[in-house]
Parts: sequence; structure tokens; C-alpha cells
Amino acid sequence: MDFESGFAREPERVAENITRLASTGAVGVNFEDQVIGGAPEGGLYPVYPIDEQVTRLRAVRATADAAGLPLFINARTDLFLRQADITKHTELVPQAIERAAAYAEAGASGLFVPGLVTPGLIEQLVGATGLPVNVMASPGMPDRAGLAALGVARISHGPYPFIRTMARLGRWAADAMG
Repeated sequence: MDFESGFAREPERVAENITRLASTGAVGVNFEDQVIGGAPEGGLYPVYPIDEQVTRLRAVRATADAAGLPLFINARTDLFLRQADITKHTELVPQAIERAAAYAEAGASGLFVPGLVTPGLIEQLVGATGLPVNVMASPGMPDRAGLAALGVARISHGPYPFIRTMARLGRWAADAMG
């Protein structure tokens, strides 16, 4: 389930939401470090400071464990989504590695890095963490076999199937209308 950023800021409220989630039968969540709510900076929401996100992540893990829920927590960092200029992603990799280590220690089961598309940087991140790494397929990225060769464990498709479907539908509609 896409748990976004827990639908709350405070760890106690995030834990309450995990308790609610436990009754649904969900076995895994994406839990992102993007701060949702308020006025975004330049159109982009900031990410939580690492210490705060670790506290929130610990609350998710502790609550799931207490409920007897073997929850897969796919800790998502939005560092790369916030930087559209992929030539600057090299500068973000050390932060992503630091977050991966902290998230793993706090109970994450995997690391999701949407927006990271450069093969060498993906491989560097995969090699620096013991967590299985999840990327979001984007135009211009290696195919499944190429991503698997880099060590990627999971591929999400995000909005791209919808975007491609709507573009195709638009072309069909235009053809039909002549």
C-alpha cells in the first residue's frame, strides 16, 4: 500500500495509522520521507530531516511488530524526485546512502529511490546498502534486465503506464474525430 508519509507528522499519529492499516490485511507499505502539507518550497515538498524520519520509521516498525504484522516497509526517499536536473544526482547519492543506512537500522525492509535514473548511480547505491533497492521506471532508463544487472530488486512504474495510455487514447480520439 502507498502509505505516503504516514498521513501524519508525529510518530504517535503515524503509529495509530499503522494500527488501522494492520486490520486491512496489508503486508507492505511505501513510507516516504517527503513532508506533505503546508506550502511546498518552490512547488516541491521538503524531505524530513533524517533524525525525524528515523523516529517516524521506528514507530512504524514497532507498531507493526507489536501487532504481529510482518510488514515490509519500503522506505522511500524523495531526494532525487526533488532534483529534476539528473546531472546533480551525483551530489545526492551520499545523502541517499546515509538515509539508507539510517532507515535500515530503524527497521526498513527496502529502499525506494524514485527519480534516480542514472545506471552508475543506481549501481553505486545498490552496492552501498544491504537493503533491496526499488527504482521507478522512467523513460530512458535501462530495461528490466539492465536494472536487474545493476542489482535493482524491484521496479515500480509510477504514473508512466497511465501517461502512455492517456496519450494513446488521445491519438485514437483524434483519429476518430478526423
